[in-house]
Amino acid sequence: MTNPIWAVVVRVAVVATVAATFALPATAPAGAATESRPLCHDNWRQFGGGASHRGLNRCEQVLGRSNVNNLTTAWAVPGNVVGNAAVVGDWVFSSSTDEHGQPVLRAVERATGAPIWEVSGLFGYPSVADGLVLAVDFESDMLTAHRADTGRLAWSVPVDESSLGYGPTVTGHVAYWGNYIRGLEAVWIPTGAVLWQGREPRHCGGLYAAPTVGGGRIYQTTTSGCLYASVASTGKILWKIHPAKKSDLFSNSPALVNGILYAGSYRSTLFAIRAESGAVLWRTRLAPVATLTATPAVAYGTVYVGAELDGGDEGQVYAVRASDGRVVWTRGTAGSPGGSPTVANGVVYVGQVGSFSRSGQIVGYRSDDGKVLWAKDLAQYVTASPVVVGSRVYIGTWTDPENDGFLSAFGLSGG
Repeated sequence: MTNPIWAVVVRVAVVATVAATFALPATAPAGAATESRPLCHDNWRQFGGGASHRGLNRCEQVLGRSNVNNLTTAWAVPGNVVGNAAVVGDWVFSSSTDEHGQPVLRAVERATGAPIWEVSGLFGYPSVADGLVLAVDFESDMLTAHRADTGRLAWSVPVDESSLGYGPTVTGHVAYWGNYIRGLEAVWIPTGAVLWQGREPRHCGGLYAAPTVGGGRIYQTTTSGCLYASVASTGKILWKIHPAKKSDLFSNSPALVNGILYAGSYRSTLFAIRAESGAVLWRTRLAPVATLTATPAVAYGTVYVGAELDGGDEGQVYAVRASDGRVVWTRGTAGSPGGSPTVANGVVYVGQVGSFSRSGQIVGYRSDDGKVLWAKDLAQYVTASPVVVGSRVYIGTWTDPENDGFLSAFGLSGG
């Protein structure tokens, strides 16, 4: 494994804001596993907004149905964006490319998009906790932690060479990462100390997608179609299931809400699974030939999920009743949905990849009936999940082989 070359370009930051935004805790007790409290805040620290990956910002009170159509571009930073951004304090963090098309982990000012720092490396999705930006560098096969204010490397931990391009899941002061071969791993965020390392269940293949964490448990999907639960403090496996039919796989991480896991499959089936036992409560086949592309969002008693149809040239967004799997509404999309839906203040935001004949888009649907409230053509492919926080919408785009993507922020006039 080669040593990474860290090239950090630092812009002077307002250090006084760091202490107010981040606080480093004391050292961890052995085998520690802590969970963050559901506080209302103005941050989006990781994929899905939290360790449960439910994709809901329950705190948004300004941007909503009545004014979402007034969103305009606040700023756009050039460079292809890989995956989902994190928004914490005064900064936005993303895995991007620089002006030369080289991959970097990047921090920009939340208000203006002005650059703060860049670190060279092929990074997955960032997650932020304890004043550190955590991301896997797939060039060096390391889970890295960089200071959020300067980009300086704080620590790094080796990961599997074949680990996939997701980010760690953070809750409290612990980060959970699914090594493709070696299994789940828990890391104490302030120091990088490995708390424990588990093993995946037999006959389940490698780990796939970011772990989902809640209620003292970890839920993980695998490349052979398994979903299994582990104890968050030790990694001990509690149960495993393989509910999908033969040759079907879960397409991403499950969302965890009120003790129920919601997960989609590559063969268009949406599952509701009891988190305590792994019992399947219901399953709904949403289309004859479709792939449920990403983790569902869950809000207002409804599960929102995107589906890729016809090889990606067409797509659908489905709203499904969480209690019984009944379809409430569906809407067609411009190409397959990119990333997972995000829900805030009665609006469901979905990035749409686009196709050879259509631009990518970001669309806001009314949550109860699917009416389109806002749509923005982006002229690039959209594969990331929208981030909706602080009355702004953030999303990344990319083009290939050109380096013409952007990290964009959309806001209300004067906001």
